[in-house]
Amino acid sequence: MELDLHMTDLVMTFAILGIDVTKDEALIRSAYRMALPANNPEENPEGFKSLREAYENALAYSRTPDEEQEQITAEMIDTSTPMGAFQAKLADIYNRLSARINLASWEELLKDAVFEGLDTFDEAKWALFLYLAENYRIPHEAYVFLDERFHIQENEQEFKDHLPVGFVDFMISNVNNTNGGYSYNWMRLLEGADDADYDTFFGYIYELGGELGNEDCTRAGDLIKAIDALGIWHPHYAIDKAEYLRRTGKKDEALEMVRGLLSREEYQDDLHVQMACGSMLWSMDEKEEAYKALCRSLEINSENYAGNKYAAFYEIEHGEIREALKHVYAIRNLSDDEELSEAANKVEREFIALCEQNMKDGAIDPEDVRLLVYAYGYQDEPDKAIAAIQSDPSYENAIKGYHMLLSYMYKQKKDYDNAAAHGRKRLEVIQGKLADLKEGKPLAEDDTEESLLRSLSDAYLQLGLMFMIRAKDASALQERFDLYKQSIPMFLEAQNAMSDNVTVLLNLAYAYSETNDCRKAYEVYDNLIKDLGAQNGLLFLKQRVCYEMDNAQEVIDLFYQLLDGGAQEAGIYEYTVRVFLDYRQLDDAKDIFERAQAAGITSFGLRALQLAYDYYTKSDSADIGILNKALDAMLVEGEQGADDFYIRDYLAELYYLKAMCVAQFKENKIPHLKSAIEVNDRAKYHMALASCYAEQEKPQDAMQEYLYIEKFFIPDTELYVKMAERYHDMGQIDNACAYIKKAIDLTPDRVGIYKVAARAYDDMAIERRSLYLDSIAFWKIYIDSEPDDMDFALYRRGCALMQLGRYKEALADFQKGYEVADENARYDINVSMGKAYGSLGQFAKGAEYIEEALNSLKEKERGERYAYTAVLALSRTYMKLGRFTDAEQLLRKNLRYFESERRSHMVRELKDVYVSVGEYDKALHILKSYSELFDDAYNVYLRLYVRHRACTTVKEKKSILKEVKRAFHKYNTYDLRELYSDILVYDFLMLKEAIPVKEKLICYTSSDNREIDWEDSNGCVLELIRLNKFLGREKEAQRYRQLFVNAINKYFNCTGEQAYDSFVESDPVARLDNLTLIVDFLSITGELALAEKYAAMLGDCVLCAYCNYAVCCDRFEALGIFYEAKGDMARAYEYFEKAVGERSYYKGHALYRLMEKKK
Repeated sequence: MELDLHMTDLVMTFAILGIDVTKDEALIRSAYRMALPANNPEENPEGFKSLREAYENALAYSRTPDEEQEQITAEMIDTSTPMGAFQAKLADIYNRLSARINLASWEELLKDAVFEGLDTFDEAKWALFLYLAENYRIPHEAYVFLDERFHIQENEQEFKDHLPVGFVDFMISNVNNTNGGYSYNWMRLLEGADDADYDTFFGYIYELGGELGNEDCTRAGDLIKAIDALGIWHPHYAIDKAEYLRRTGKKDEALEMVRGLLSREEYQDDLHVQMACGSMLWSMDEKEEAYKALCRSLEINSENYAGNKYAAFYEIEHGEIREALKHVYAIRNLSDDEELSEAANKVEREFIALCEQNMKDGAIDPEDVRLLVYAYGYQDEPDKAIAAIQSDPSYENAIKGYHMLLSYMYKQKKDYDNAAAHGRKRLEVIQGKLADLKEGKPLAEDDTEESLLRSLSDAYLQLGLMFMIRAKDASALQERFDLYKQSIPMFLEAQNAMSDNVTVLLNLAYAYSETNDCRKAYEVYDNLIKDLGAQNGLLFLKQRVCYEMDNAQEVIDLFYQLLDGGAQEAGIYEYTVRVFLDYRQLDDAKDIFERAQAAGITSFGLRALQLAYDYYTKSDSADIGILNKALDAMLVEGEQGADDFYIRDYLAELYYLKAMCVAQFKENKIPHLKSAIEVNDRAKYHMALASCYAEQEKPQDAMQEYLYIEKFFIPDTELYVKMAERYHDMGQIDNACAYIKKAIDLTPDRVGIYKVAARAYDDMAIERRSLYLDSIAFWKIYIDSEPDDMDFALYRRGCALMQLGRYKEALADFQKGYEVADENARYDINVSMGKAYGSLGQFAKGAEYIEEALNSLKEKERGERYAYTAVLALSRTYMKLGRFTDAEQLLRKNLRYFESERRSHMVRELKDVYVSVGEYDKALHILKSYSELFDDAYNVYLRLYVRHRACTTVKEKKSILKEVKRAFHKYNTYDLRELYSDILVYDFLMLKEAIPVKEKLICYTSSDNREIDWEDSNGCVLELIRLNKFLGREKEAQRYRQLFVNAINKYFNCTGEQAYDSFVESDPVARLDNLTLIVDFLSITGELALAEKYAAMLGDCVLCAYCNYAVCCDRFEALGIFYEAKGDMARAYEYFEKAVGERSYYKGHALYRLMEKKK
């Protein structure tokens, strides 16, 4: 990538990252990772784009060549200022070895006056650590001191914000690990001038250690010349130099150097000198001298590998089989050393033969039995080992580690019950000894507190490992998951007993990852790295768990850290490519592939990922077809190697990729996703499978996948939101709400989750209106964060407020949103403002806003859904204003833009406009012109409805009645049945004939017809109460009344006045309709006190611009019914006249009473 950044652009680049201009790649990557959560590509795509460009430009800048710079020395610093004097003192300490390794020098440095002033403390602090970031080779004891003073570990993130991440990790590792970095004891062995170039020396000897592993020693020789020229000496360098001399055929010189080191008194207790020199003497066939040095190394540390190995070889050669086995068993499990295994197998067979003969003779020492058990175990004869150790009851007390040995042998037999039983007995023995030690009772000399705690740790470790072994053998996932879960408490107990047991911690992290608790696994690896240093193996394990946690940037950071550390494993490339592919950063993925190719690294995983890369970069069907064939070939290869964990991982990815490929050809991808799950059970595949089920409208199946993920994997917000959506699809609103709240609880500080929650609650509130209250609260939290899409958030909150009838508050939000909105958003806001003003009865003002919105649309936009809803809202508003001609012209003008379903709605709107003004011929004409939009039955219904409305004489009405009856019997639709029953009742007062017809309109929800669907049937049941009342059928009226009461109580989950209140307030859009229904019901059924309460509320209820456009008559009729129930017939008839006068075609209680009065 060519870099062409002016200084202004460069400063802006690093300003976006939030750091100063730097060439420190680790610092750049760290800054990018820190900025990523606030620039999530889904929530803030523009911010992410700017951040990504800044990141790439900064990396490119960091790789440009530096101009030559002079090395800054103490003499070059301006010492005339306090800070300059401090920096000169710091450089002087570092550049003199005697001061650098002297802790007192660092203590004195921190007493400088710059650390006493509030205005200079921070500057001095970061000057110190920035210097050390470049000049870091000081004793680890000095880092411990600096941690005590500046609390590096406690303020790790602050330090990583100011300094290279790798350096901060290095400091923390030094603090926690006594063997980390450069110890005082190691540095004090340096010999040379006080101001010699020790940093160059350190760099050379580090490189020399690596070069000695190569067959070609040319570079090693050059390094030795360069080191000797520095005039610096160290015993460990002398060992490397002796090894070089040995390998280049200069044995005598090598021997002289090794013997010289071993003869020096100050190195008698130096483990490395004794062990390395002993090993080198062995390799030069000086075995007597070697054995002496190796035995000395074992006195210093009995567990050192080389000491035990070569001591065992010496003892085997001299027939000391028993002693040799002791050394072999101290190290045999630590390495796959073929040379050691071959020697061990030979000596074990000899020892077994000897012991078996001694057992026959009845003379065998318990210590020999202990070694015999090990020998049988390594020779894969656990039954003989068990028989030998259990052959004499006295061995339980005489043989150290009796139960441990039995546990090992039973585990080898896969008899896990007996293995665990002896493992627990081993625990009891160790815990008993610890209790005795605490009470001051005498114990064996080697039973110290430290040794007992280490044994206790190992005992718990072994019990945990047994669970893990069984887990790996388990076929059922639930069983495997449970066994890994059971191993964790054992490992934690092992850690409590001995916190530095690395084997325990590694297994604990593995168990966490297998139970999908990746966060805890990450913490374990992180602590190990701090304690043991940035070892490549640990960094790779951490990288893997970071990938599972979707911690993408850290996977990338660890990749570069591993490369810097010389790692060459394919896995580090694989996980990095996977991250880039997941985020579709295909150029970055390509770069990693090229790096791997340049390094000569290949693997099944990289080849599988190359296919995934090809899928994303070659999207046409021909390329996908070729890719499909390559996939099939790799699937066959992967199935053959599926016993390998890493191959199995990528085999599953190939099945996942296969699913995506077949989906391109409209084939079923479910079988391939199930294959991926069978090979490697991952949440990713279950999520994809759930999405398939959701697409197939199988919410129950999708939910089963989500529940599985929740149980066996670490849930995230995406999962919980998806579960909420499926529960909503299934009508389980309470569960849906619970999972939205779980999503919030996972990331309460992530503002975007409140937007997701608000939108979900908006959707669910369609079924449960009270949820708008929650959505409004969520929108408030989101709006308070001042998001970039403030206009959208205000608009959506305004819509939610409208649904609760809080129109003035909604208008306030719409107006605020309008001020910051772009052109597209202003359209939606104008339409909603028009509806809000209409809801307040300000129809003229409402029409203006909707007109402005529609006028802003481009021609191509006029067929969209948002245009359709605005047209309907405006036409109904015109009708409220009596502007029927404007309504007609609007609808006719826009008919051509919409597809058939929406056009059919608009045709019916036009029909209503014509009927409202008595232009029945036009109504019939428009229906005929667009008859193809409706089926035959509905076409017949619409025409009969209009013709019935046009009737003016009894003769015409009788003729229409006959036609409606014939059509009803022919088609038997709900609309025709309702029209037929209404004509019978309200045109001819034929109540007895109408009731059986109307009864068939009720939607029952129980087989015994005792429960009805509240939403579909409340109006019909109310009418049947009324009709039966008219006929004096009190029993039937009472039956329907009970149906009505049961339905409303059940629907709103409450009774009496509370149920009526809930119904009235359940939908502000339909509030007037709901009030009239309740007033009607309570008046007809004689509950006048409650009826009066609701009747009083009718006067303040405004009409809605976008629902039923003419319901004043309903209000008048309800009041008439109320006064009729009170016995005030004069006022009742007054309201009935108003109701019928409002809409001359109205058919209902009012018309019935007036007709009855006239008759």
